[in-house]
Amino acid sequence: MPRDRLWFYEQFRHLINHFVVLNNWRELCSPEVVGRLQSLNAVLVPHGSYVEYVGLDCAEGIEVPIFGLRRLFRVESDQWAKMDLLRRAGIPIPRLFGVGDDVDGPVIVKLPGAKGGRGYFIARSGGGGGG
Repeated sequence: MPRDRLWFYEQFRHLINHFVVLNNWRELCSPEVVGRLQSLNAVLVPHGSYVEYVGLDCAEGIEVPIFGLRRLFRVESDQWAKMDLLRRAGIPIPRLFGVGDDVDGPVIVKLPGAKGGRGYFIARSGGGGGG
């Protein structure tokens, strides 16, 4: 975990055997960190922003066991593929609007990339505007 998040995880010290503190997320796939994780017999448990933080190449290629399906990282990194998978699974997905479409009420706009839950805003149709 990055150093600035250590305070949060230390609250769960009774559940955690070892901390591996990083200067930044991209450092996760460095040979030194991978070697340390392997020596600890670590298993990565990716969260919703994992691919956004470490990058697709690191997420797919890190030589440490993960909890979950590595091949889903590519879907996780592509908003269109993710929505298609949900739709095909029968899970309701939000309506999609294009630029310039009339919006019939407030909508939540998601920017590309998860950014840890940031990158969303609420918008509504301008309703004709004056000049």
